Amino acid sequence: MSGPIGSSIQNGKLLHEVFLQKGTDPSEVFDLIKSTVGHDYISPWSDADYGLVSAQFKATRDQAKKMEDHKDIVRLLKVKLPVQDISTPRGRKSFVEGEYFIRPINRENADQCNVTGSHLSTILGDRLEGPTMSNGRIREWGAEMTDEEVAKVENLDGVEAVRRVYRGKRGRFLPRILKPSEASNQRGPKKRDIAYERQEAAATELVAISQPGFDSTQELCI
Repeated sequence: MSGPIGSSIQNGKLLHEVFLQKGTDPSEVFDLIKSTVGHDYISPWSDADYGLVSAQFKATRDQAKKMEDHKDIVRLLKVKLPVQDISTPRGRKSFVEGEYFIRPINRENADQCNVTGSHLSTILGDRLEGPTMSNGRIREWGAEMTDEEVAKVENLDGVEAVRRVYRGKRGRFLPRILKPSEASNQRGPKKRDIAYERQEAAATELVAISQPGFDSTQELCI
């Protein structure tokens, strides 16, 4: 794929994260999400120390708008990934052309990961590599893909992200994508805040999540 890729899929599904009110029974909101988006590929997360509960899922713009005003939802974000453009000199130096890694949306759910892997195999055939395992769970798959295949894979409910393979000084490496809810400085969520931006061009151990001021690389959830 020679063009840039990012988190936006034209007329398709986008990765979202929802934050719930403290003390809320998450099952009600999760059921609402499932019924609205028409699938159960949800990645829940909680922090007992701060009483935070969130979940990531794929949804269209219209589906997300139906949920944003629910009484138990504090904030609904569209998770925005930095664009990876291999058409520039810097991009050609940074990325391996045509090679990607594919991360499942909920690596804790083995059944869903296996179903997603089956869908990927149908699309990609023997060009699908892996999966790469971590602590007995599927961390990611690797694959060579065309533009059309990238678009198909990005639109799968069970796929969190499709990202280019970086060139490391000692060879190729796959940088870890942190979930927004893993950011150590996350405290009380506010409704209709800006989307998170993920720093991926740095070395793996330096990749972090930040929330800088609003600029052209960020946008409101809806």
